[in-house]
Amino acid sequence: IGIMTGLTLGMLPLLWIRTEEEGSDGRDLSEVFRNWDGNHDGLLDVTEIMSCLKELDFDVPEVTIRHLVERYNPNGILTFHQMQLLCHDVKLHHHRTGT
Repeated sequence: IGIMTGLTLGMLPLLWIRTEEEGSDGRDLSEVFRNWDGNHDGLLDVTEIMSCLKELDFDVPEVTIRHLVERYNPNGILTFHQMQLLCHDVKLHHHRTGT
């Protein structure tokens, strides 16, 4: 699977999350980030992301999530700002391709 395909398939739930720039109604990204940050260290790692996606019934291979996360941080973890960039890219890709 290509990175953008994996990005779209694996992070599809993020299309419905409002970012802070879009307004305060609905779930915002900071709330999602806090909920997904299982150990509350202010970072998201591959394990935390995979766990949350499985809870949402998305079965995404670990290698796909790892490649996606490493695109934003080679250390394999995401800060909140990096998560914002990822969500922005997912939305852009979705709007461009319709997938």
